[in-house]
This record gives sequence, structure tokens and C-alpha cells, in this order.
Amino acid sequence: MKHLKEQGRWIGRQDAFADLPFLRPTQPLSKLAGKAPPPAAPVGDKLDDFITNLKRNEANRPKKEKTLCTNRASHFGDKLTEAQTDAKLIELKQRTGITVEPKGIISYG
Repeated sequence: MKHLKEQGRWIGRQDAFADLPFLRPTQPLSKLAGKAPPPAAPVGDKLDDFITNLKRNEANRPKKEKTLCTNRASHFGDKLTEAQTDAKLIELKQRTGITVEPKGIISYG
């Protein structure tokens, strides 16, 4: 124990397995039912972050529309339908000045 404490590890003795903090029972679901989930970050902030990331990494920006949509979905961690993806792409185009050529190639303004 002395060696582990010198290494900066948290260590301690317990009298029984039931006393271990990671084996203690959690709150019953009935107590958690009334609590609201933690608030999520506003989507606008995430979109601003995504746009900043695009501007910062000029050499690594997506070259095609499909890749841009995939990167955006990955950034937000969401699974969207095709219609939702199209709506998000339109919003991204409006906010950044991105244009998409007929073959799906992206031009950054």
C-alpha cells in the first residue's frame, strides 16, 4: 500500500466487499424518475464550433458534399434522416457561404 500511495494512487482497505464504493447500490430508479436530465449544449453553439473547425483546418476541409454531411453528423453525434441532413446542410451553407457545384464538389467562400 505504501508503494502505491507513493505513486499517487488512491488506495484503502475495506472490511468487506460490500463496503467497496464501486459495489454499493445506486439510487433506485424511482428516485431518479422525478429529476430532469442535465441540459444539453445548444445546437447553435455546436454549429459555431463546427464552422470554426472548418475555418481553422483549411487543408483538411471536406472536398465533397457527402463528406461534409458525414463530418457534420459525426461532430454532432447524431443520426439524421436524409431530409434532416439536407436542412442542416442548407443552414450551414447560409451561415458560411459554402457553395456546392453540380458534381457535389464544395467551394469555400
